[in-house]
Amino acid sequence: VDACSIAVLGTVPSVLVIGTRDGKLHHCLVMQSSLEDTNLQSETQSVISTDTSLLYEAPDDVSLYVYESVELELSLTTTSLKTEEFIEDTFTCPIKIIKDPMAPDRYHCIHSAGVHTIVLPWIQEYQKFFADNVGENVPEQEDCIVEHLICTKPLPSSPVAPVLGLGLVRGLSVEPSLLTLTWDYELVSLPLCPSRYRDSAGPLHTDEDPTTIESPLRRLSREPFDLYIKKILQRNVTNPKLKFDKKTEISQQECFQLLTRATQVFREEYLQKQEHAQQEIQKRTRMLRSLRAQQEGDVRSLEESRNRVRNMAESLATKYSDCQDKQEEILQRIEEVMRRLQEKMPMMSEAERGMKRELETMEEQLEIYKRSLDQLKIKQDYQRRQISQTPNRQLSSPSLKSGQLKQLREVLQQEGDDLGNLLKRVNSLKLEAGV
Repeated sequence: VDACSIAVLGTVPSVLVIGTRDGKLHHCLVMQSSLEDTNLQSETQSVISTDTSLLYEAPDDVSLYVYESVELELSLTTTSLKTEEFIEDTFTCPIKIIKDPMAPDRYHCIHSAGVHTIVLPWIQEYQKFFADNVGENVPEQEDCIVEHLICTKPLPSSPVAPVLGLGLVRGLSVEPSLLTLTWDYELVSLPLCPSRYRDSAGPLHTDEDPTTIESPLRRLSREPFDLYIKKILQRNVTNPKLKFDKKTEISQQECFQLLTRATQVFREEYLQKQEHAQQEIQKRTRMLRSLRAQQEGDVRSLEESRNRVRNMAESLATKYSDCQDKQEEILQRIEEVMRRLQEKMPMMSEAERGMKRELETMEEQLEIYKRSLDQLKIKQDYQRRQISQTPNRQLSSPSLKSGQLKQLREVLQQEGDDLGNLLKRVNSLKLEAGV
């Protein structure tokens, strides 16, 4: 089958779109050739002469890897009322591919039967895959999004009404719209829903917030729930806007076929998928409620544990304070016992030895004082005997006058008092030293 249109999308890696006359689109990845392909090509080029190689420089070795093939619905698929079988349509026409300047992963197709819009969501994952130097996880297979916007040939028997032109309009206060010029020179404006088509002003991929807390349900599925619901609600078949020749007469049977087809699409692509999405949301709601109840129970148990730990901490703080007071008291008692043991030890300290030397010195002095006192007493007794033996001797004898006797008595009395005080002091020091 001859190709009728080729376009290269401005993505990384490059994507080559090939459209054929029978309504098929082939999405190919343009990549470097592998080693086997390079060896095979080098063997083929070795046959070429050197003169020819000088005239033509071969381009870089690249290969086309067909990622997916999509068949467009040129005419609406209807069923026969008698046999309830699909009516085959052998209609073919050239397809013109128009790239979207607002989004590199989107393009539009116009042909004699209407307008289609195709979005390639898997390009985003491959951009991340090729941007990553490691590149271990190959992206999963993901189908493209095909939407039938305008149909100018709804039935196989309808006449051809080609689309003459297509353009995109975007303003500051106007959403992106698709302007289509039909065969009767009528402009049809169709808004491009931003929820289904990404805008080129924003990036194809946004990094996740590192501060976001991961949900425990991610352990069951790493895919975000909103993307999961979007995949469920993704429509494979749409009801396009019909723009055929107004002069064309359509029988009641054909109108009923179109109505049956539209009703079936609404039932299968809208109602059933919405019911499925509703069931999944209800299931997730029940799981979240159960998880919330479990977390509330965990919070209550943690509150009780915190109160118990707080009470235990207060009790331990009180016991610690009491133990600290008892420890100080025991330390004081130990110091007192050690002091008393030190006092009763046979080994004397330096202060005690110094006191002992002082006491010995004082004891020697006392012995000297005692001998001196004994000598004085002996002299006093001798003098008394001398006085008693000479009673008739005059008191005014020049040998010992009355003033001298008085002075002598005072000196003897003073020395006696000093000796008594010294004896008392020596006895008290002996008691204190335990000698």
